Amino acid sequence: MLKKDDKRCIVKDKQLAGKIIVLHFVSLVNGYNNWNSNTTDLVDIYNKLEPKGGFEVIFVAVRNAIPCQNTRESTLTYSTPHERFEERFSTMPWTAIPFSDLKSRKRLERKFCNSFYSDVDIWPISYVIDSRGYPFTKERLECLDTEDDVARISGSLETLLSSPESDYVITNKGEQVPGHKLEDKVVGLLLYTDIMNKSVTWKLKMVYEELSKKKVNFEVVLVYLLPTSSNTAEDAFWKTFEEMPWLAVPYKDTDSIKKLQRIFELPLCIRGLDPVSSLVIIDPLGKYVEPFGANIMMFHGVPAYPFTRHSPTKLKVENVKDLKPEMLWDRDAVFSLHDGFQVQFSQVVGKRIIVLFHYCFDTPEPTLRKLKALYMQMKGTTDEFEVIHMCEGGLPEDVAAAIPWLMHPPFDKTSSTRQVIHRVFDGCHFGLVAFDQDGRLVRRTRFPVIGNTVFPFYRRKDMEDEILMEVEDTFDMPLNAL
Repeated sequence: MLKKDDKRCIVKDKQLAGKIIVLHFVSLVNGYNNWNSNTTDLVDIYNKLEPKGGFEVIFVAVRNAIPCQNTRESTLTYSTPHERFEERFSTMPWTAIPFSDLKSRKRLERKFCNSFYSDVDIWPISYVIDSRGYPFTKERLECLDTEDDVARISGSLETLLSSPESDYVITNKGEQVPGHKLEDKVVGLLLYTDIMNKSVTWKLKMVYEELSKKKVNFEVVLVYLLPTSSNTAEDAFWKTFEEMPWLAVPYKDTDSIKKLQRIFELPLCIRGLDPVSSLVIIDPLGKYVEPFGANIMMFHGVPAYPFTRHSPTKLKVENVKDLKPEMLWDRDAVFSLHDGFQVQFSQVVGKRIIVLFHYCFDTPEPTLRKLKALYMQMKGTTDEFEVIHMCEGGLPEDVAAAIPWLMHPPFDKTSSTRQVIHRVFDGCHFGLVAFDQDGRLVRRTRFPVIGNTVFPFYRRKDMEDEILMEVEDTFDMPLNAL
């Protein structure tokens, strides 16, 4: 084998005995230019581990296209296979199977490159795992997973940001800020890639500056998710960071960066997918970790601070809690039954009322069937309630004929009642609200479930819980993300 240094030297097999070996397969296919970005991360790991002994990387040049995570480089180059071997090897500080040893290279290629992943997968080692993963065995990687789970659940900034390389963050002037300075603040970790939506950064700057003026204890820390051993990448980091008013994890602190990348499950590119960026919100007391802070901030802005899913939930509850039936209709409003009999709103004031709203093409048949059964069961009893059925554009004749309760006359978008309902349900096509005898709102949901005889017939613990479920659905948040 060859060793890359000022003078090529031969490395005997016996010199590698007893060492942990990583086979670094790189394609010599013409136009395959992604090898460099993958190699730079491995160089960082190699430089940390090689001086300690017991670790070596071997470059194996192959003719197949190796599965690659980074697909942004696509410029074709035209050169001979040997020239491409020399070009790739010139960037590597480790050993290589000589280009002339075609037999050995083909044997290793057949054994390890016929499937997408080899026994020890180089992609998570170099892209997501840092040098702490050494010796990169299954047991060690499982141990790292356990450590990551503890860090994620604890929500401790000290645990998340600490590494052997640094215990501080930096300003865009390069000044060091000790990590303990963040302990009493809500912190947003901006896990950033160079192709993230620029509107997120723009909106975050506005929010950050407004909260700073209000003396709110909020800080943002940039976590720059790019290859860490490239001079051009470091230049890109500083170019990006100098336009940001907040702090950053030091560019060279690759252990912290990759740890955060693992913990919050943000691999840069997996099987051709583009990078993902995120704003992870961390409570100073470690009570919560919100991975969907960017979504919440973009939709709701400063009023949703501290940008956890509970913030828009409280905003929505505040928006509807004072809703009264009188805000929907005046006392002279008229509803009708399926037989044509008409009832004024004044005649149902003082009753328990359910308002069911939907568009005509969104008729909720299972909900209607269960609600009808309860309505008929309780009609004329002390548990009696009334239903006012609102359908924009009017109900289909077959549906209207089967409904025993009050039907709202057809209305359009200019209707004041429709505008109130639109606000209450955030423009959604289906919803239910319920009022008690005193006209107080006791339920508001976009996901009505009719399941028992306790008015209003099933809900989660309270209205805030139901709206929280709605917020999670809006942002497609997993229920166990916290």
